[in-house]
Amino acid sequence: MTTPSPTHPSNAPLEPVWADVAPLGPVAQVAAITVLWNDELTNSSAERMSGLAARFARRLDHAGVDSLCDATTAHCRAFIAAPLGRSTPPAPATMHLRRTVVRSLYRSIAWMGGPDLDPTRAIDLPPRTVRIARPLDDDEIVLVRVSALAYRARRVHAPAVVALAEATASTGEIPQIRWAQLDLAAGRVELPGAGRVQPRVNPLTPWGHAVLRAHYETRRPAMSDLVAGFAARGPQQRHSPQAAAVRLVRHLLDAATLAGETDIKPASLRLWAAARLLRDGATIDQAARALGLRSLDAAADALGWQWDNPA
Repeated sequence: MTTPSPTHPSNAPLEPVWADVAPLGPVAQVAAITVLWNDELTNSSAERMSGLAARFARRLDHAGVDSLCDATTAHCRAFIAAPLGRSTPPAPATMHLRRTVVRSLYRSIAWMGGPDLDPTRAIDLPPRTVRIARPLDDDEIVLVRVSALAYRARRVHAPAVVALAEATASTGEIPQIRWAQLDLAAGRVELPGAGRVQPRVNPLTPWGHAVLRAHYETRRPAMSDLVAGFAARGPQQRHSPQAAAVRLVRHLLDAATLAGETDIKPASLRLWAAARLLRDGATIDQAARALGLRSLDAAADALGWQWDNPA
């Protein structure tokens, strides 16, 4: 594989400071935060989530709340359940989206060095599906990314874990991947396979590419070093890196306040990438290859894909 380029990407994650934003009111605070979402979102998602965040801020301002950090669970619940128009109740998907937007705001505050708050944690909503595990959607991916950037750990680089999972790496593969398997010049990663998941080479997402290049620039690791930092601590713990990867992904889902949804599992993170391929016009065969699955039926079941789809 190609040695990573030393050039720092122009779209590498920023390092904002909450102390500069804290004295502002909710409307200005949200405006500052949503600017930082531009690198994490597609244009359509950025417009939709930023618009909802601005509405939440205006509601707080109207209620006399001086800061996002002063908002209560009741304020958040009122926004999430607010009727459409005069009396039409919001659909479950709308309520989930509103809750995701509010949670993204509070995870962003923690990422910026502010307090780790989440007044939506006690707000339960019914699951959107009855499947065992579903792919995360684009808005939820943003929430996990921000949670990873806010995570503090000495030995494990959480954003790198998310970056690899966004390339469909499983929790069995993530602890195995070394810098020699990354081609940052081309923006791709050689995935080693694990269990029933087959080896393959997949592209990194733009966000994942930026995160990994910035991580390389900061650490200057050897090509033989593990990208995410997982390692077994003894001969009797050869399976512990995968278990640690599962625990970390669950922690990030919990930090994003997604773990309480029964249809979200650690696999939901890597399934997002394959679901996005299908949305972009790929066939189920291509999605299965991206996931490293030989069985098209297994891929279709995991992605909720119906065989009568035109693709």
